[in-house]
Amino acid sequence: MSAADLALEAQAAIRDHDAKHARECIARLRSLDSGDDVRVMVGVLEFSLGDVRGAFETLRRIEKKTADVWRIVHALALQLNEAEAAHEAADAVQNIPMHRTIEDCIAELDDPGGKELPVIVPQLLGRPIPARSFDGFLEAEARWRRWVVARAPSYFPTPGAAAIKTATKMLPLWTGEAVNRLCVLFIAGRGDTFMMGRYLQALRTKAARITAIVSPDTAPLVSRCAPGIEVIPWRECREPIRAADAYCYWAMLPGMAGGYGNAEWLAPDPALCEQWRPRGPGRHIGIVWGGSAGSEFNESRSVPIAMLRALFELPGITWHSLQVGPKARECPEGVIDYSGRIRNFHDTAALIAGLDVVVSVDTGVANLAGAMGKPLWLFAESVTDFRWTGDGDRTPWFPSARVFRQNTAGEWAPVVDSVARRLHAA
Repeated sequence: MSAADLALEAQAAIRDHDAKHARECIARLRSLDSGDDVRVMVGVLEFSLGDVRGAFETLRRIEKKTADVWRIVHALALQLNEAEAAHEAADAVQNIPMHRTIEDCIAELDDPGGKELPVIVPQLLGRPIPARSFDGFLEAEARWRRWVVARAPSYFPTPGAAAIKTATKMLPLWTGEAVNRLCVLFIAGRGDTFMMGRYLQALRTKAARITAIVSPDTAPLVSRCAPGIEVIPWRECREPIRAADAYCYWAMLPGMAGGYGNAEWLAPDPALCEQWRPRGPGRHIGIVWGGSAGSEFNESRSVPIAMLRALFELPGITWHSLQVGPKARECPEGVIDYSGRIRNFHDTAALIAGLDVVVSVDTGVANLAGAMGKPLWLFAESVTDFRWTGDGDRTPWFPSARVFRQNTAGEWAPVVDSVARRLHAA
């Protein structure tokens, strides 16, 4: 089996939450040879398993580092408080010409057999590099967009992939000019839809008609909160795409609209909110401890349910589980479980509307709470997505959010303790 095949098998194991098999594949990768191509693959996979230290050490050993690899090493060194390595990487990046496009980066990292590296590579190139400013986000998005235009059909392993395959075959990519009908593809995580949907109304100055292609479970809520926008589920996208003049991705919207926009754009139906409104005295707090089962990063971003016992034992609080999917089966006694009743994110939003606070890992529900303006307390990994990067415990993308960050990769206990102390004092 080639290095690329082993890496793809490891990636599939990570997506299936089979960390043991993923590590076996990584060990076999290491045994093939010690070339730079294999080291990049190993570093990428270690990071996706949540092993920031392992990824850092592996990528540092690459002999001929490109500028992008140096930047990754620099970001990981900062997370691990490796000051000397961070300075070394920063100096190296200043002296290495940056690649013009991310396609060039991927091409340099391809294995000798000509197969592409696992699709997680661009996530590693972008995810740990903090976008501490709006301009920083725009720069990262532009690089990401150039890559995704070339390889998007194979990048998104979700039902939304059909939408992007259809759009890229039929339509030109929008560049900001005035058009009659624009198709906006929300084809990644639900959280991206809740975060970037804030810009849909601003686009109406540039397009007479706008069609948003979204996941079926977000469509009812987005349709209600985006008046004048045609909202279509993924599976019904072919004809609306065929009728459009151009398409764009959700990540392009901040650059096209400008600024952080109105984060608090989602409001569920009041009648539905009344149906879901929690009853009883005391504080009512929502909890999510695991992300989407289909995410490569789910293992590292999820908090073991046993660690949350200190929260559930706090007096005067009724806990409401907003967890769905396989992890909902872990819901402990004393926490109200709604997983059998929630039909879609409109239901979730209606339940959130009646809560005092939402405590969540980095997943769709966290973005939903932020987009509703609900107080959000986020469990954040040591290496965070750009939207949770900011000064202190705040982020400009979601003003209602408070971010509780890991100091050391994989260590959730201090984070949970900090949340428990804040809740107790509130």
